[in-house]
Amino acid sequence: MSEIVSADFPGERLPVCLNPRLLQATEEILEVIAARSRRGSQPLRGRGAINRVVGRDANRKKMAKHCRIHVRDDDLHWSRQQG
Repeated sequence: MSEIVSADFPGERLPVCLNPRLLQATEEILEVIAARSRRGSQPLRGRGAINRVVGRDANRKKMAKHCRIHVRDDDLHWSRQQG
């Protein structure tokens, strides 16, 4: 855990914490959701349904904001944001 200072937020303390284990757990959850959308038997379909599962499961630890998530009607692609 650390703090940064930014001219955009004068006088405010901005805590920064990136736990690699939480990020890895979130990536694993996203991979499971992506696999569910691609499976042959009862796949997860529909942009709304996939978004609900992502919001409920992948963002449970508030780490999904560190991933770029692209949802289509029948698929989910994601990647870790760099920088």
